[in-house]
Amino acid sequence: CLTGLPPPAAELGFWLARRHWRRGITCEAVAAVIDAAWARLPSLHRIYAHCYAHNAASQGLLCKLGFQLEGRLREAVFKDGRLQDELVFGLLRLEWQQRRRERHGGAGGKEQQQGENTQAAGAEQQQGHVPVPS
Repeated sequence: CLTGLPPPAAELGFWLARRHWRRGITCEAVAAVIDAAWARLPSLHRIYAHCYAHNAASQGLLCKLGFQLEGRLREAVFKDGRLQDELVFGLLRLEWQQRRRERHGGAGGKEQQQGENTQAAGAEQQQGHVPVPS
């Protein structure tokens, strides 16, 4: 039971006016929001987002940022006069940290990675989660 603890997950949503599409604005803004979320919410373990199954741009953005497709909610949303499928994408804190290290040429090194892993494991234990070895 997580009663009294901050939620270990957060939902991410974004929308951008059509005249601003294809400029990289959303990717940059969403990455900044994700960085801020991890920095300000130490117990946060995962971030998830939903998008319409026909929205290839949003799917591409989420994949570019490291989100993984977790599932499809069939006919879950009524929009434009019909039921539409929605996709669910998820991103774990450790995945984001790994991608950041890879993009920045391993900045921080092994000692920083061990510290981040220890911090994340401590947060999971505080929430009652026991890490499962892979």
